[in-house]
Amino acid sequence: IKPGVTLFSQNLLSTVITSLGYEYSDGEHKLHSGITWKGWYPVIDFRLTYGGEPIIERGDDVTLEPSTRVPALIASTEIYLPLRFSSGSFFQYIRPAVSHQYINRYIYDEDLAQFNYGQSFITTRVYFSNTRRSAYRDIFPPLAQVFDYSFTSAPFDSDLYGSISSLRTAFYFPGIFRNNGLRIRLQSEQQRPAKYILFNRIDFPRGYGNSIISGRLKTLSTDYVFPLFYPDLAAGGLFYLKRVRGSLFLDLSEGMNNRYIFENRFVDRKERFFSFGGELLADFNILRFPFDITGGARAGYIPDRGSHFLEAVFSIDIYGFSLGRGNYTERIPSL
Repeated sequence: IKPGVTLFSQNLLSTVITSLGYEYSDGEHKLHSGITWKGWYPVIDFRLTYGGEPIIERGDDVTLEPSTRVPALIASTEIYLPLRFSSGSFFQYIRPAVSHQYINRYIYDEDLAQFNYGQSFITTRVYFSNTRRSAYRDIFPPLAQVFDYSFTSAPFDSDLYGSISSLRTAFYFPGIFRNNGLRIRLQSEQQRPAKYILFNRIDFPRGYGNSIISGRLKTLSTDYVFPLFYPDLAAGGLFYLKRVRGSLFLDLSEGMNNRYIFENRFVDRKERFFSFGGELLADFNILRFPFDITGGARAGYIPDRGSHFLEAVFSIDIYGFSLGRGNYTERIPSL
């Protein structure tokens, strides 16, 4: 349980959006802040997180501590162009972007016998989607294609971190019955690590968690979603239950140069990871907030491990929403 509070502000023209939040987790106080400027093109988005213990990375046989230690700080700035086009029943969204992230992490450099303090990462990204307009009850867009390419490097800390590139794609199709939907995702990622490796951007099959980092990863994932019923239950302005829905999924990945984090072992050959299962989810709103909230459970089976898994699912889907300017028929598909 991580209690917190967030204050959200937006001007009448939706050109300036700010947020300020507080979180208490693991006995630490943390502050989150952000500001987005949309008055001109390009859009500038800044995020800052401060507080808690900083990250300290060192080898298993190193027991040294940094001579000084300051609270954790993560600062990120993104500059992007949100371009929208429409043609008939389809609309397109293109978003080229460049971002910079700074983390005040302590990393022990064995060659220099000292801690390296603070690392910067620069990411270039291009997102494109072509989407057919949706009906209000559609869970997925009836037809859509999504392409998302990104490349990250650490030019000022290249002796510690290499580069990582990823391509994520998604293809949406109508289901067998009305408001059903099928999504097929194809994703690929490759890292060129130096002394340290970065966490994967694309997903392992559901159920594996974040216990593996792969140097080269390819993933095929399918989801079939369908509504079960529409309760239309409301408790005044506190809670509104809009829909209960289900889904079936199947995930398959192939990884090379896999690092098992908790087992502290490395496998330099190709391995395959596979899982399948289903989800039972509810779409609802709380306190009249305009954002759709989804919560429920996911259950599945991992054949190579011979194990079942049960997970809680919770997400808030904002689709780039601005208060007073939301348009459900032009949702940007998620990956």
